[in-house]
Amino acid sequence: MIWIWILVCAYSNSWGQKKWDGEGNDSLWNNAKNWYPDGLPLSTDSVVIDNSIFQKDIFIWVTDTTSIVVHALTIQPSNALRITLEIPTNNSQNPALSVLSKGNSISIYPNGTLINQSGA
Repeated sequence: MIWIWILVCAYSNSWGQKKWDGEGNDSLWNNAKNWYPDGLPLSTDSVVIDNSIFQKDIFIWVTDTTSIVVHALTIQPSNALRITLEIPTNNSQNPALSVLSKGNSISIYPNGTLINQSGA
């Protein structure tokens, strides 16, 4: 029984998951209220932006002072809905987006868009 516990502890990943819920009502990545559970995504989080909580088109804006560092990023719209994550030209963070996973770190499904126009 102890071996099972050791294996579970060794193989359970330390990454959390953050999902977009839009409760902040402002489309800003850096608003903790827009995430479930509340709080900004961390470098250890796998971020999932889908329509499981928010059943309409989603547009997420990354401000000019925000640098995104996450474990993984998935943009997965459902049905005919669209999801757009935009890093604008005035974002000069270096880097503006950093995904740390060595595997499938960024997954973008049909009707999903990642626009990185950062100046960095």
